[in-house]
Amino acid sequence: MRKLRIYILILTTCGLIFFTVFGKRGVLEYLSLKSELTALEHESSRIDKETFQAKKSINDLKTDQLALEAEARKRLGLGRPDEIIYVLPRNPVQPKDSTQN
Repeated sequence: MRKLRIYILILTTCGLIFFTVFGKRGVLEYLSLKSELTALEHESSRIDKETFQAKKSINDLKTDQLALEAEARKRLGLGRPDEIIYVLPRNPVQPKDSTQN
């Protein structure tokens, strides 16, 4: 009878350990969720920085005429009356080599 109690105790302990490690809310699931949380916190931090930069750019464009002019020149290819603007193609065409057939 005593051996039976010991076996039951051992099986119960093994079962508890198994479910503590591998169960639905076990240690492995906890570590997985912790890793996912860290990744999401990093992404949130990155997005916060991007948002701050975007708000700063918007504020600069609303209040600073030089910033507005620089952005218009960059995006629209605008220039001052005494300037000549050269627009180069993004993907220049390579000339064909006449020595190769």
